[in-house]
Amino acid sequence: MFSFFNRLTAILSIKQIIIRTIILITLVLSSIIGMVFYSILTMNENQKAISKILDIEKQNTYILKILGTVLETETDILLAKNEKDFERIDSQLFDLDKIVKFQRLKESKYKSEYNPLINELEESLAYEIKLQQDFFSAVYTLYIYKQDLKNYLFKLEEVINEIHEKINVISEHSPSLKDNLFDLESSTFNLFTLLRDIMFVNSLVEINEIKKNKLEQSYLIVGSFLEELRINAKNDSVVSNLVNTINLSLVNIDSIKNSFILLRLNMFNQESNLEEIIASRTYQIAVITSNINKATEITEKIILDSLVHSDEITTRTIITAVLIGIFSFLILTFISIILVARVNNPLEHIIKMIDDILANKVSLSKDIEVEYNDEYKKLVDAFNQMTRSIDKNIQSLKMRDEEISLLNKDLEKRVELRTEELFEKNQKITDLFNNAKQGFLSLDRSLTVGKEYSKECEKLLGNDIFGKKVDELFDFESSEQKLFFNKTLLDIFNEKDEIVQNSFIELLPKEFIINRRAISMEYKRLNDEKFMIILTNITHKKKLEQKIKKEQQLLKMIVTIISDTTQFYELINDFKSFANNKLKIFDINNSALFNLSEIYREVHTFKGLFSQVYMSNSVKRLHTFESEISEYIKDKKFTNKELGKLLEKSDFLSWIDDDLEIIKSILGKEFLDEDSVVKVNEDTIIHLENKIKEYCKLDRKHLNNYEDILFETQRLRLRTLYQALTPYPKLCEELANSLDKQIYPFKILGEETIVLPTDFKLFVKSLIHIFRNLIDHGIEDIETRLEQGKNEKGTIVCSFKLEGDFLTILISDDGRGIDRNKIRKKVEELNLLPLEEFDKMSDEKVYDLIFHDSFSTKEEITELSGRGIGMSVVKNELIKINGTVQIKSVINEGSTFIFKLPYGRK
Repeated sequence: MFSFFNRLTAILSIKQIIIRTIILITLVLSSIIGMVFYSILTMNENQKAISKILDIEKQNTYILKILGTVLETETDILLAKNEKDFERIDSQLFDLDKIVKFQRLKESKYKSEYNPLINELEESLAYEIKLQQDFFSAVYTLYIYKQDLKNYLFKLEEVINEIHEKINVISEHSPSLKDNLFDLESSTFNLFTLLRDIMFVNSLVEINEIKKNKLEQSYLIVGSFLEELRINAKNDSVVSNLVNTINLSLVNIDSIKNSFILLRLNMFNQESNLEEIIASRTYQIAVITSNINKATEITEKIILDSLVHSDEITTRTIITAVLIGIFSFLILTFISIILVARVNNPLEHIIKMIDDILANKVSLSKDIEVEYNDEYKKLVDAFNQMTRSIDKNIQSLKMRDEEISLLNKDLEKRVELRTEELFEKNQKITDLFNNAKQGFLSLDRSLTVGKEYSKECEKLLGNDIFGKKVDELFDFESSEQKLFFNKTLLDIFNEKDEIVQNSFIELLPKEFIINRRAISMEYKRLNDEKFMIILTNITHKKKLEQKIKKEQQLLKMIVTIISDTTQFYELINDFKSFANNKLKIFDINNSALFNLSEIYREVHTFKGLFSQVYMSNSVKRLHTFESEISEYIKDKKFTNKELGKLLEKSDFLSWIDDDLEIIKSILGKEFLDEDSVVKVNEDTIIHLENKIKEYCKLDRKHLNNYEDILFETQRLRLRTLYQALTPYPKLCEELANSLDKQIYPFKILGEETIVLPTDFKLFVKSLIHIFRNLIDHGIEDIETRLEQGKNEKGTIVCSFKLEGDFLTILISDDGRGIDRNKIRKKVEELNLLPLEEFDKMSDEKVYDLIFHDSFSTKEEITELSGRGIGMSVVKNELIKINGTVQIKSVINEGSTFIFKLPYGRK
């Protein structure tokens, strides 16, 4: 068998065998795929047909459901008792437009039998729905007729009662007519009974009998009794008038009788119509039910045919698959035999010959031989030619080996001389780096320090830095910062774009404090595997900068004080007054927490005011005292006695001595002694004011003139609101610069003549906390503002005006606004109120929470903000003068504070 296949394929090359094999496999796979595809398509079509039939089955169920709904609705119609029931049923009635078009059979031998059934079903169902609507109309009309009958009966009872009342009146007026009245009353009652009986008759014959015989006779009897009564009482005007009234009532009864009988006749007609509708409906239901049963029988036949067809397809598919499998097995067996004969056997022979050559069992000059003249024959011929060529080359290489040995000895001498020259150059470069007063070190991709670093690195970073991780050489503030440093260095190594590399380098820290030295850092990527860091000691430069900054701060303090000496003197005097009366500030009757909070607010306000005039030493001492008070507040167990001891040991006046000494040394001692810019003795002005007030009480006739004079006199010693607010714009600009923010210069807007009442002073001073918060919390840094599409400079507005008896002060910014979510988080943290209650609060009430003690959305405490006291101070001073505040805020658009102060004739 093997030799037969061998001879059969001897004339073919291996390439031709492989090509024919691929073609055969392709044909087999194509047959299998075609068969599978055909089976899937056939089964899919069969599945669609079955799905279609199932949809038709659902359609039949849907028709029955509609029919059931119609029957249920008709039952509800019959059980309806009032107008609401009929309105509800009317909204549930089936509309012809709601009945969808039913499906028909398109490709089926049963379509000629099934589709006419569906047509008839559609028509029958539509007619049944119409009958349902007619049924509803008929029953509803009967209901209306019955309601009208009841109304007429009620009117009839009213008329009969009126007649009886008149009869009673006549009986009381003329007892002699009692017998006539009794007959009249009996006859009218009999008439009412006959009319009422009409409601309960069951045929038109009975109605006609009552109408022609009994009613007419009853009317004659009532008329005769009434006429007899009129004759007997003809001389009595009262009785005659009552008899006329009864006669009119009988006319009204006659009108009601006619309407009553007509309505009852209409009811008989409507009931006859309802019986016809019920009969038609019963017939239609029978027809629909019969058609649905026939349609169901047809669909069951179609499903049965589809299942039989599906079984036939499955059987054919299995037989075809078995035949193709047998055929594929035979073909693969044939291919395997051929490949073993033409590929595997020659390949084993070639490998054996090569192994013999490598083991020196056979000479390179001996050729390998194969049986067939195919690709292996060409391969073996090429291999034989190669081995003969290699044999020749080996002989030639032996001769050249001696020549190469001589050349190597000469090359070694030259390399030795060149190495000495390179060592001398490297030593010079190393000396240059070591004397450059800068540290140079290199890193590899593992961020490890290499051997190449200058001696300055050891002075700055310590000895033995080789092999250390670069992040171990520097002091990072946090693990996150350290991780970011490492990640950025790796990103620089991995980035190919030079522009992006430079962007990453800009993200690296430029300065470090190492061993109490200020070190600047420069970075440079040398190549894909090396990175260089240049370290420079800038400690002297930093000290010089700090000295210059301190002198600038001192200069700012002097210029600010000279610019507004009134404010400075007032601030010093107020603080001295606070220091001298520190034990009188708190009330022993109040809780220790309340008293401590009051002192906390005072200290916080003074800290802000001293910061406004750049008295930095005083600000630091006050900030330290604030921290001490804060610890007391957290403890919550201290007493007023302990608070008194704390105030006694605190020498407030000494806290401003350092700054006052500096001011004395620059402006002279006499500057501090000049504690008022008012040249007129202030006591004299106050005395004058009191005199004017006395005249106001004595001379009421000229009261307005005296009040005007008093107002002008007070202006001599009082500051204007404009003067009190003027320092704040400059404060805001300088504060923004210190925080690397920018704002447009702004001025206070308002009348310069509005006097600042004495009791308003502390409130206006407390506004420093509003302005500081606008800069610190509200205005964003330049990068953030540009990202949000804003101008890089922020805008602050401060204005005031008189509106009737109120002074309105408006302060606003165009910053980030007040974040409701941040306030919610702080409320939860401080447990101020339940979050459910917070979520229901309006924005206005939520914004009011920022005035709560110790409430601050800032994460860390600085000399500028973070304790949550400043806004509390503002609110406290506002309450003292009976003022109000309204806050408006929009996220990323800004916030506005509107203060309303009762001014009146202050």
